Amino acid sequence: YGWTAEWSQTPAGLPDVAAAIRERTTDVLVEYAVGPECQLGDYLDVLDSRPRPDLAQLRITPTQYGRRVATRRTRKDVDSFLEVLQDRNIKQNLLIQSGRDIQELYRLIEADMITDPLVTLRLGAREGAVATPLTLIALTDAIPDSADVFVGATGPNQFPLTTQALFLGTHIRVGMADNRYLGYEQPVEHNARLVQRVAEVVSHSERSLAEEATALLDLT
Repeated sequence: YGWTAEWSQTPAGLPDVAAAIRERTTDVLVEYAVGPECQLGDYLDVLDSRPRPDLAQLRITPTQYGRRVATRRTRKDVDSFLEVLQDRNIKQNLLIQSGRDIQELYRLIEADMITDPLVTLRLGAREGAVATPLTLIALTDAIPDSADVFVGATGPNQFPLTTQALFLGTHIRVGMADNRYLGYEQPVEHNARLVQRVAEVVSHSERSLAEEATALLDLT
């Protein structure tokens, strides 16, 4: 998301982050994401900078954030942007935050805009569905079987719901973009600690950590 130390978003800084990662390793997938207020044209400018990311997250419906602010994003905008990502060989990660997003996902599949989609179901966002176990079950059940699904949740919901999602058979994602605490009054300083905690949960389940995410997500 291009967060700064002051927790403001600067999408223009994403290429610098990607370059720093690539200088250190090629074994990490780089994904870009922007806030709802970012215009798709500005997002495209960032995606065209080098190095390009492996994945790009895309909101597929208009988003209301705050009390009176809503994004202006039409179906034509989304369809055109998906074509841009495909032309640049960037895997699209479609953000699902409500049943409305799932309806749009079905539309894209039926229109042959996407096949075997990669989606992230994010619960607890202020502009999305509430983060409850029943919401997680209902929305994951509604997502097409052909999709690879990641589940994330905000704040204190992150670990309970991602643990539940693990046993529902989805992939899971955690990070400081959604949660800045490891536990009650325990602020976390690095994403690595959140990932480590999830890895510990996985070690006690019947699931295993992916050793080659590039092949799993059909990235070339």
